Amino acid sequence: REFFISFGQILWQTSVILVLDKSKTLEYLVNMSTVSLIGGVLLLPVLFINSYMPMSLPWLIICFGAIVIIMLFKDRPRSSIGGSICDTKTTRGGGL
Repeated sequence: REFFISFGQILWQTSVILVLDKSKTLEYLVNMSTVSLIGGVLLLPVLFINSYMPMSLPWLIICFGAIVIIMLFKDRPRSSIGGSICDTKTTRGGGL
């Protein structure tokens, strides 16, 4: 199951990279890797604590949700690299 989730993520990111301007591909890959690394590092304390003091499922979901929100806020300044794919300014002005 985890393989399919990871493979689906790779397919999704590949489709985004193909749509992007070729000059921004490396920037996009670096930013995607940075945000993924931040999320992984933020999950480590939760996994460590859970291995010694098992937490309830709702608490784990709250922790995971908080980490996702942090990742979204960290990714927000970088999302302008995607141009019209990720930039909200172009959709408000009818750019698409």
